[in-house]
Amino acid sequence: MSDYDKHNYNPLFNRRRDLLYFNYLNDELLNRIIQTPIIIYKISTETESNIYGESSQKVYTRGIKIGVLVTQEDQSTDASEGFGPIINQTITVAFHREMIASKGYYPEVGDILEWNEAYWEINGIVENQLIGGAVYKNYSILTSANMISRDKLQLENLRVGGNDY
Repeated sequence: MSDYDKHNYNPLFNRRRDLLYFNYLNDELLNRIIQTPIIIYKISTETESNIYGESSQKVYTRGIKIGVLVTQEDQSTDASEGFGPIINQTITVAFHREMIASKGYYPEVGDILEWNEAYWEINGIVENQLIGGAVYKNYSILTSANMISRDKLQLENLRVGGNDY
């Protein structure tokens, strides 16, 4: 046996108590200090389908409000198509894993986010922030999303206004 095995190694940091403290701090930071809530709409599996089992349109579930960190890129405008300029923008949304798990949510490609009076479609997910390098202590989920046009979604009545979430 090596000296490492003989000493019954107990880590000084990254114990259960430390993770509970990290979760408390992140909840306090995201929900009471930064206060950047987004509303998340998941694609509903309860849709009418054709004879091939395919849906003719996407239907979304009722929105869930969650506090997150958002990093936005600069906007770009494309006026070459359609009847007006198309605004393109990308955001990165950082979710705290414990917080979204408590709400019964897990981000997936295709989910819609409502933030800053615009809608965003998730197109990428990264889960590699580990506490102390331990693979079983994955701590956050980063998603990238692109701005999507309101008329492509069926989340609100454009003639009347917003949502009841």
